[in-house]
Amino acid sequence: MLTARSTLLVVLGARAVAGEEAFRTDMLPASQSAFTDDTTFGISDITTAVLTTDVGIVCYSDWTNPEDGKCKVVNMAQDPPTYGDAAVLTLATTEDLSAGKSGKAQRFAMSRFSDTLAVVCYTPFGDQVGVPVCRTLTVSDENALSAGSEFEFVPNSTTDVYTMSLESLTEDRGVLCFQDTSAVTAQNVRNVVCTILQVSGESLSVPERIFNETTLEFLAGSGWTYVNVVGLNNIQAISLAVLSETAAVVCYNDGTGLAPDKEPTTFCNKLAVTSESLSIGGAYDLGAGRDWPPNTGSKAVSVAAFSDTDGVACVCNDDEGPVCTPLDLLHDDIGRAGEPLQIGDNGDRCREVTVVAMSDTAAVVCWLTSEQEVKTQRGMCKGLSYLSKALAVGDADDAEEFPQADGAATADFTPPKGSNVNRELWQDNDCESWFSVSKRDESNAMACYSAVGGSMVGRCVELTIPDPTTTVTTATSTETSTSSQHTTTESSTTTVTETSTTITFTTETTSTQTSSTTPHTTTATETTTTTTTPSLSGGRSAFLALPALLVAAVAAAQ
Repeated sequence: MLTARSTLLVVLGARAVAGEEAFRTDMLPASQSAFTDDTTFGISDITTAVLTTDVGIVCYSDWTNPEDGKCKVVNMAQDPPTYGDAAVLTLATTEDLSAGKSGKAQRFAMSRFSDTLAVVCYTPFGDQVGVPVCRTLTVSDENALSAGSEFEFVPNSTTDVYTMSLESLTEDRGVLCFQDTSAVTAQNVRNVVCTILQVSGESLSVPERIFNETTLEFLAGSGWTYVNVVGLNNIQAISLAVLSETAAVVCYNDGTGLAPDKEPTTFCNKLAVTSESLSIGGAYDLGAGRDWPPNTGSKAVSVAAFSDTDGVACVCNDDEGPVCTPLDLLHDDIGRAGEPLQIGDNGDRCREVTVVAMSDTAAVVCWLTSEQEVKTQRGMCKGLSYLSKALAVGDADDAEEFPQADGAATADFTPPKGSNVNRELWQDNDCESWFSVSKRDESNAMACYSAVGGSMVGRCVELTIPDPTTTVTTATSTETSTSSQHTTTESSTTTVTETSTTITFTTETTSTQTSSTTPHTTTATETTTTTTTPSLSGGRSAFLALPALLVAAVAAAQ
């Protein structure tokens, strides 16, 4: 029996060693291709959705006369991507053009509903009425796309909607939130209204819109609801993320702010959804927003869900680059899960931002810089990790840029110009949404963009995350016991191989304990080597090189 009459404990050392940063996401310029070819009029208002790992859809405003809204299938199985023929959404007839109308469609919002069907919503500004519509998009084979009939979800009410967001809950139901402009003429008020979008084949519908003229509210428990409180009346940006089949979160920027301070502010609310009803939780104040110029700022906020209880919202305001905040979405009223994190620090303010969750611990944030001189704007991306309720940014030194177009002098912003040399087309038409990013699977995504890579041509590029590293953990212990009668040595080795991510640190501890008694002496020596890698769910990250974790690793080992 080992007694403790004389004990010596020696700790020989402990150290933390960083492993290779083998886990990141790259935009691959060699794997990009163009889905348009006009270099005079260009495109804008880009949105994307991925239906399967290899098949996606891109929709956009084509500013070549007659300024049609169009969508194409993107085949990401090919390297570089290939495209199907364009499905025209807003075809202007000869009579329309002679009457001063066009097929102009802008401010697209799109979501996947099945492996073969998506729904796209937009405002057809060119018809001089501007009632927002939605329609189905069906992929019949690898590259063929057909569009269903236009569905006016707020007929005879809201017009000229400059921001909206759509997310599917199931194959036959989704949430649609939009800028309600029905009171603009009388009161100059723009609210956030959400409703349930129902999908049946290629047919779309919404619940009956019952409005109480006395309370100025929708019928409680119906499929319609105001989101913002009274007093917020200048909603300029809206973003949705789905948490489950019965819950979503919506964030929005108000350019006016509440009295008495009247400071532009961004808010988020949780939505509870059933087949026929829609209700909201309390508003969470996300922080400072911005009062954007009229008809702009529609992409100044973006929200994504890591899980049904955790999310992240990113905002463009007057800070350098977007500011992202982790959200606690467990309860009806949203709370802050951790500290906000400023992503960009290169002196460039942002004007558009998109955050896409790749897994429950990783996301990618892309934004458009916003310097005073518009021609110096760039499209940038960085990765985020979400561990222990804290955000950390990857690519600490440099952000990944959207690839420069072949033949472009620089990667500077090149928006649609048109034929008027004195006034560029994009300025007269409130063009925005210069890029869109959609997740393909937990290791891949696609980005489609224009103007931000030095060309007016629309392009899509592959985003690839290398396979995660494999860490081998070995623990060895040896015990030697010596007495006058016998000597015993026991040794065991355990090897565990696990899939993990990039940041690896090793802690090694050796201790020796000696106990002396009259008949015998026993010496026990134990050496344990443990290699630990903070798990990022099997390596489902984006642009991820996590320097912040190294600090935590060293601190944990000390």
